[in-house]
Amino acid sequence: MAQASPQPGDQAVHRLRANSLGLPQALVMSIATMAPIAAIFFNTIPASGVAGAAMPLSFLLGLVAAVLVANAVARFSRELATAGSFYTYVSHGLGTNAGFFAGWVFLLFYGVTAPFIFSIFGATVSTVLQEITGVAIPWVAFYILGAGLVFTLSYVGIRQSLNLDLTFLFYELGIALALAVTVIFRLGGHFVSTVPWSISSSPTGAGGIFFGMVFAVLSFIGFEASATLGEETRQPRRNIPIAVFGSVIAIGVFYVFMAYVSTVAYGVHNMVAFSKDANPFSTIAIRFWGPHFAYLVDVAGIIGLFACALAGHNASVRVMYSIGREGFLSAALGRTHPVFKTPANAIMVQTAFTLVSGIALSWWLGPLTAYGFLGTMAVLTAVVVYALVNLALIRFMMVERRPSFRIFPHLVVPILAIATLALPVYGTTVPFPAWPLDLEVFVVAAWIVAGAVALLRLRAVRPDAIARAGRLLVEGDE
Repeated sequence: MAQASPQPGDQAVHRLRANSLGLPQALVMSIATMAPIAAIFFNTIPASGVAGAAMPLSFLLGLVAAVLVANAVARFSRELATAGSFYTYVSHGLGTNAGFFAGWVFLLFYGVTAPFIFSIFGATVSTVLQEITGVAIPWVAFYILGAGLVFTLSYVGIRQSLNLDLTFLFYELGIALALAVTVIFRLGGHFVSTVPWSISSSPTGAGGIFFGMVFAVLSFIGFEASATLGEETRQPRRNIPIAVFGSVIAIGVFYVFMAYVSTVAYGVHNMVAFSKDANPFSTIAIRFWGPHFAYLVDVAGIIGLFACALAGHNASVRVMYSIGREGFLSAALGRTHPVFKTPANAIMVQTAFTLVSGIALSWWLGPLTAYGFLGTMAVLTAVVVYALVNLALIRFMMVERRPSFRIFPHLVVPILAIATLALPVYGTTVPFPAWPLDLEVFVVAAWIVAGAVALLRLRAVRPDAIARAGRLLVEGDE
């Protein structure tokens, strides 16, 4: 924990660059962090393994959950413009103690994003390059290269990162939709099927669909990333809510559509093979486009993975910066680069964590298993944070914004969101996973306990830090 809080004078110096971004950049931040192509290419594989041909139904339920949670994020962002996102929202709704706890869980939530993305990024680039050239280069080389590029882009400036993400998004979404259109025309009347929407299409019934929701929710993680740009975006109380809801609905519809397309294109009775295919969309592209054009799909997947890692890294370091700036972590994390106005110290810490954790876990489990391992950890921590922010919205609107309180958006929807989030938790833990995948649950539980211990220690040793953070939140975000 920090031994010295940043001084008031530091706050004016160590600010992010205000009014440097607009609505397009905010939208790109959320969409790129969700990594729509990487998500649909890779998360459909484990989802199909548990949900079978009903995999699109898992993604539809994931969309419902994401829309319900987006309600809380969007409504908070109308009230508070901040880089702290959930940390700040929960602090305002449930108190600074709860805000610290949410921020602590949030650090793991976003912190594992880049490591689990680069695990599969390195493996995919290595495999595709070997298929094209015959040259075998270890995955770890591409892991380090990708992490180095993300570090450089995020260090220089958020606008440059988001402009690159926007370019990537145009390409990857275009390729995926072009493949989908080809499938529709080639299959004709056979494209329409009710099988993907039936619970009986799941080999284990509703339980399999709920477990498939884990990977659907994983695909939506990041929709709230634009909320971390609250201090850098013009008209944040208008643009951030639009970016949050717009990204969820647009990409959610894309997910459900592409999940359905992939299911009928591969064959509703071939989902066991789908779940064992290292790159089922490449297989689909070979069938409908031929082997030469299938590489366009591989490139789109690689680009999507990199864009996700870049956007997730940028969101993570801004949360770390916000918590450090308010004295809960080392004050050094709350400092910005004197020229670039980026959270330079937080960027270095996150990059080091990405390199050490991701490479170590990928060497132990293998890159693909490490991807699923860290991805499930991200879902479990996301559920905790999403539930907290919905509880915070209820109290915030009832107490702090009482004249604006409305029953449906501020009470009913948050309760429905929390109830829906219980489904992927049930799917993850019932039955309890075997070794070593059971470590996902234990690591998340240990992190939560460590956060509670850190909070108790902070309250005992430095109660002034909590009071000071509360004052900064009120002064800086109201």
